[in-house]
Amino acid sequence: MTVLTGRSRPLKIAGSLSCNTNYNPSATVVTFTASAAFGTCLDGYAEVTNPDNPFSGSPAYSTEFNRQTQLWETTVTQGTFVRDVQAISFWNVAGGTASQYYDMVKNEEEYHEQQQMENAGHARWGTAFLVANIMNAVQANQPYTASSQAQSLALAQQAFENARVAEVVRSWNYLDQQTVICADEREAKTAVGSSHKVDMPCTYPNCP
Repeated sequence: MTVLTGRSRPLKIAGSLSCNTNYNPSATVVTFTASAAFGTCLDGYAEVTNPDNPFSGSPAYSTEFNRQTQLWETTVTQGTFVRDVQAISFWNVAGGTASQYYDMVKNEEEYHEQQQMENAGHARWGTAFLVANIMNAVQANQPYTASSQAQSLALAQQAFENARVAEVVRSWNYLDQQTVICADEREAKTAVGSSHKVDMPCTYPNCP
């Protein structure tokens, strides 16, 4: 039973569910009971462990005194600042490795973990948490000028932090869209060959 990827431990399905089967006739309805509580049935998730700051390193600041304007000017370059998304996956299957579902759940959650990790080539996660967006926003307004060296540096540092936070918010707003979540879910299931006996909405109700 797969759950939402994201910043917090996701919603889990429990109780009785009725779903159309993937078999002929396709309109046949199957009702079954599922519990995703820890320690019973199937449970799994993958999540980013550094959701508020999926980067590492620091930008470089250069502050100089402009004799013409009599002001201090600070400019910013990327320095060691890079994208560094970290994630973990967890799964719990009643019966452990003896269960016919163990490998399916394990492989799918590990795939979700890799989706979320540093992967600039990924169709969706690769468009999130972009260092270029942050640096472009900061450098568009430099140099940061002030009457003192400390104040000039502080203005540049605050501009960088504002840009970093804005990029994190933009990225999560995109990744939290239902269409993106469902696309990630379908990709993972397809990639690991999850053999679902029921339609995707049975295990992931918000996806068509």
